[in-house]
Amino acid sequence: MLKYYSFLLILLVSFSGCAKTNLDYNKLRNNKRNIVKTLDSLKPYTLEINKEFIVHLGEEHKEIIMIEKQKVFASKLLFSRMDTPFSLDIKSFSTAGFFAPRIYFLNNENKIIKQVGAKDLLFDRGFFKGTIFINTEYSKIYSIVVMQDIKESQREHKINYVTTTPVIIPIGPYVMTYTTSSGDQNKTIQNAYGGSIKLILKRYSPRVVVK
Repeated sequence: MLKYYSFLLILLVSFSGCAKTNLDYNKLRNNKRNIVKTLDSLKPYTLEINKEFIVHLGEEHKEIIMIEKQKVFASKLLFSRMDTPFSLDIKSFSTAGFFAPRIYFLNNENKIIKQVGAKDLLFDRGFFKGTIFINTEYSKIYSIVVMQDIKESQREHKINYVTTTPVIIPIGPYVMTYTTSSGDQNKTIQNAYGGSIKLILKRYSPRVVVK
């Protein structure tokens, strides 16, 4: 029986990995060995239309830029020049608290045309989410840079959640698992320096409403 529990433990660790804490993110972003980049020197990735892209700031994406005298993780995404208005679906989250995103829209000279922060999105149970519509100057936008919104760094949010407890039952050579819940709970979460931002870029045609 012990070997079945050991196998399950190894399997769970392999699947979930080790989540970073906010202290881990803070140490990494302030590491003096990290080179501070600029908007034009960030490594570019490609954001394709209608395809989900997840930026893991502080994980796979560890580049640093300086914003208002603070170091923040940042990642740059390029996309094809738009000839129609477009929208950007945004959802951010972090295992270390909440991650408030900020997005810069850049032209071909890496100058900021527009920016969107956490205040422009909806906060819901630990996630910032929403859709941003770009109806003007869309043809001038060549890339976006995603990062932390440092204006939210001192905030706290209260959320409701349901606690779950895993139950493990060995059955012969197999292991059956299920979870039990204990109802709604409340907790306060704080800003995290690292997290993930899920993005989907879409073209769209604005409609004129006739009254």
